[in-house]
Amino acid sequence: MNGFVLFFAHILDYALVIQILAVSVSVVVVLSPVQKNVKSILFALLKIGCFFVAEVMICALLFMLATDWVFLRGNCFLIGYIFCILVYAIFFCKYQPKVRLIMASTVLAISVIVLEFAALLAKSMENAFAESVPIDWMGIVKSLMSLFALCFAFIQAKFSIGDYDSVPVSGVALTVVGSLLSATMCFAYEGFFASTMMSDNKHFVFMSMVFGCFYIIDIVSYMLIYFVCRERDAVIRLEAEKQMSEANAEMIRVSEKNLDYLRSLRHDIRNQYSYAEILLENGQYDEAKKFFRSIGNDVDVSLAYIDSGNKNIDAIINMEMSKADAYGVKTDVTVVVPPRLPLSDNALCSIISNLIDNAVEACVRFDLKEQGVAVRIYPRQDYLYIGVENTLPPDVDKEKLLSLNTMKPDSANHGYGTHIVKRLVAQYNGYVTYSVENDKFIAEAMINMMSDDVCNNPGGGVIMNKLTIAVCDDDETALIAIRGTIVALLEKLKIQAVVDTFTSPELFEKAFDGINYRLIFLDIEMPKLNGIDLGSKIKEKNSTTEIIYISNREDLVFETFKIHPFGFVRKSRFIKDLSEVLRLYIDMHNATAIPDTVTVKYRGSDVALACNDITYIESARDYQYIYMQGKSEPLKLRESMDTFIKQLEPLGFIRIHKGYIVNFRYIRRIDNTAVTLTTNAELPLSRRLVDATRAKYMQLCRANGVVRLN
Repeated sequence: MNGFVLFFAHILDYALVIQILAVSVSVVVVLSPVQKNVKSILFALLKIGCFFVAEVMICALLFMLATDWVFLRGNCFLIGYIFCILVYAIFFCKYQPKVRLIMASTVLAISVIVLEFAALLAKSMENAFAESVPIDWMGIVKSLMSLFALCFAFIQAKFSIGDYDSVPVSGVALTVVGSLLSATMCFAYEGFFASTMMSDNKHFVFMSMVFGCFYIIDIVSYMLIYFVCRERDAVIRLEAEKQMSEANAEMIRVSEKNLDYLRSLRHDIRNQYSYAEILLENGQYDEAKKFFRSIGNDVDVSLAYIDSGNKNIDAIINMEMSKADAYGVKTDVTVVVPPRLPLSDNALCSIISNLIDNAVEACVRFDLKEQGVAVRIYPRQDYLYIGVENTLPPDVDKEKLLSLNTMKPDSANHGYGTHIVKRLVAQYNGYVTYSVENDKFIAEAMINMMSDDVCNNPGGGVIMNKLTIAVCDDDETALIAIRGTIVALLEKLKIQAVVDTFTSPELFEKAFDGINYRLIFLDIEMPKLNGIDLGSKIKEKNSTTEIIYISNREDLVFETFKIHPFGFVRKSRFIKDLSEVLRLYIDMHNATAIPDTVTVKYRGSDVALACNDITYIESARDYQYIYMQGKSEPLKLRESMDTFIKQLEPLGFIRIHKGYIVNFRYIRRIDNTAVTLTTNAELPLSRRLVDATRAKYMQLCRANGVVRLN
């Protein structure tokens, strides 16, 4: 205890305070990027303060222990710095593991090197000038040298490799080895100096130069790794631009091919019309009938073209279909997207084309061309879902496939595809997963469309109750046509539904207060209250109501994203778009509207709760709180979370934290630290469960038909 008091009384001087503060600022700035806003800056200052206090206490504790443990003498500050930096890097740094290793290793190496460099330089200055200039050389030099650590910390923050996904393993190894050498050098020198008590000024100058060289080497090593990462990123960007150019060129080629086909078809139709006219003029009616039957059977008007309404995705998909066709690989493509997306064309092209290219390559390599490739692209809450699936032979090495290493002979010039996808998806705060299920390789990407960087029912029946639909459009003629088309499509799908129509937002608002419409079709441009503002009001009242916008104003699509619409129907292609989006809605809600209930003990009685109504469960000590859709207060139960997860996991619930279980149907977005629900509730996400939660969510979406690949 005497050592602890002695540390604060005599050792912790102004120079050591400045030194520890410099290390604290360096660690926080490097390992936790600070945004240019008041909240982020205040939070960073809080972390710096906490780190400073923790470091002082650890150093004081080690200094106290050094009185009994000889090996700590002279090294307690070094050990304290290393311990605190490692703890912060492990528990508070959010970079990916490779980036975290490089950043933490570098800041650690610089901190210990500057500590030794400052002590040696101060000693040499004190020996040389103490008599002529009697000042506190040790304190002043140590304080000034702390600026070297801060200087490089801000350089690291400015040239952060955290901006890049493709970090070479060799760079990680180089940095870690360099840091270990720096730390080892400091420990070895402290031990050597303590035992020999060398005080020659030449020795201090020489060792200052040695540690100065180590400082420069660490800086150069980091900057080399940064430039390598930047160069790899540039290669990935160029590859993305190249793929987009190829997609546009292929779109032009496909369009020209289809135009040639239409010209030839037009020529054939003219000839056939002339021949039919002659038969009718001559009264050869039986021959005319045979002729019309023959052309009906023989003419195949199939154009190699996907038209989803989104020109960029159409170009990409048509390019990939053309490439797959060249290899003889069959494709099954379903795309339901709005005409415009808040995503870069190059990013979309790179993600989609790389996922499909890998699937086509696998079909060719394993000679499974007939089984082909399935592609599905849908909006899902805040995300754009992209799923690509291909069949695998039963005896394939699944672990090797999931390692995602290229199997091409020239591996040095290949293997960028998965890096490109991962980097671009992460750029939009999304994620990508790869899995093998039932001899099928499934690649799935969820791209956050709200990021700042911006199907028939084979059974014939349904599992849903009578569907309540509302249509709101100020154009009465359009309103009648929309309702008639919806009713006809639902009858074809054997769906029982009530379809109400409203000619003004005011009339609809009055009705919505009394009727819980499950699906609402809105025109965007309406007088007094437009469809976007009306959609906001609808979502505030009932976040589970799905909205589909009907409009020709494609320029307003971006504004609708804040409402999280289920779909977008163009009036110019009304029948086609409406059919696709309505079938998708029925498919998704057939699968998710499960009749299962869970029985719980509530106030001494057994109560059956519909799983669809449970949004999430929160644990607080011995009690669990069940939050239900449409209920203002949760149910308070005395039950264990383990019991709940055993009951609910098979029914589509995910444990995201030791204190939270979530219904996957209500998940809007999964970030690195939180899960946002459609009810706007934001729940904490355990760091160790991030990958498992995302994988489970994707699996549940696919298994429950929310996103379908077959």
